[in-house]
Amino acid sequence: MAEPAEPAGPAAHGGRKTARVQNARETGAESAERAEHAEGERGAERTEPALAATGWRRAPAPLAVLRVCGWLGAGDVPVQVLAAQSSHHLHRVRRADGACAVVKQVPEHAARAGRSLKRELFVHRLAGWLPGVARALPKALHLDEHRQVLATESLSSAPAWPADNERGAIDDPVFAAALGRVLAGVHRATRALPMPPTPAVGVLGLPQSLQVASTDRPASTRALMRRIVAEPSLAALLNEGAARYQPGCVVHGDLKTENWLRRGRRSAAIFDWELAGQGDPAWDLGCLVAEAGLLCLRRAWSGEDKGSGLGLGLGSGSGSGSGYGLGSTAGAAAGHDAAVRLFQAPALPALHALWRAYAGVVGHGPRALIDLASTEANERVVLYAVARWLHVACEWADHEQGTGPDSAASTSASDSALALALSLAPAARRATWATALQRQIS
Repeated sequence: MAEPAEPAGPAAHGGRKTARVQNARETGAESAERAEHAEGERGAERTEPALAATGWRRAPAPLAVLRVCGWLGAGDVPVQVLAAQSSHHLHRVRRADGACAVVKQVPEHAARAGRSLKRELFVHRLAGWLPGVARALPKALHLDEHRQVLATESLSSAPAWPADNERGAIDDPVFAAALGRVLAGVHRATRALPMPPTPAVGVLGLPQSLQVASTDRPASTRALMRRIVAEPSLAALLNEGAARYQPGCVVHGDLKTENWLRRGRRSAAIFDWELAGQGDPAWDLGCLVAEAGLLCLRRAWSGEDKGSGLGLGLGSGSGSGSGYGLGSTAGAAAGHDAAVRLFQAPALPALHALWRAYAGVVGHGPRALIDLASTEANERVVLYAVARWLHVACEWADHEQGTGPDSAASTSASDSALALALSLAPAARRATWATALQRQIS
């Protein structure tokens, strides 16, 4: 939910977010809070009609929020206030007893871009009466739909926010199983629950909505989207994904390493439910498989894993047998190396543990929400994993400007994700992958 997100690109899950740390006793946070709160009240009165129509209101100061909900006493002075860089306003506050809370708010620029916490707040409301949802989320301290404010306990208490050892790795079988259990609990608890559809699967409609999807995106992203739609195997894959999509429960929609943390040794918590909505549980599972592939990609990119010499040799000017040009030899090579490693140890044991844990909660058979013992369900998951890589490639392209000293590396980043998708786009390869996953249940 309200833990800070990582920057885009192949190093996203390995880097640490920069943050501004304040010692409340040294910087006069109390007086600053009062000034911020007063400015917020005046700003709320000045909100222009067009922005007010979106439902956005300037939120009160983070410390004021925590006092309203009783987490901070009227006279308590926090030991530390940490502000993280994010598309939202995120603050982590530490009390004198060491307990930490996170306050998440929608800034004006995010509201103008159409961002909202309405879906995330709704999921936290669901946690109030659905234990399966509550087990997956940090404990809510304050929910305010009117001012778009969410305050929760912080699962991260280390000076760095969060520390590397607080994140769970998708290639750790113990953590992967924990993640599978809590995700299955949400899916099972919200089966057939009415909610607007998740917007996270928009990439599936890219072949039919290229013009709309590329509006207001950077030139690098528009170019990549045109390349995806022009590649027959990728366009066909996205069309197939849209046709096979089976909404059945509330899904997170954007599962990635930045959006979960460990909760003890054998549990996990999932946050940032901003894109939640009714959707196909296979999409969430596909996101997890995709994340395992992206982890392999980052290792291939960084040189952490030198590989086994099994790369398939795709480079600039070549593609999936179609003459499709990737534009970056380094990016293509990294993507193909990642595709090869996804089915080698240690990636597979963790995915197998996740599959067994998930199926242990939702069950399997024709009456299950999603039957991971069936070929069809696993094929759908793999299909959405590949679609997710295309989504990630477009996200990374959003940060590519094509000029400057980092432009070559940036281009290789999106090309790597694109090459990963191309490597496993053919139906025969996806079927092999699906069989490897299905074998753990059947």
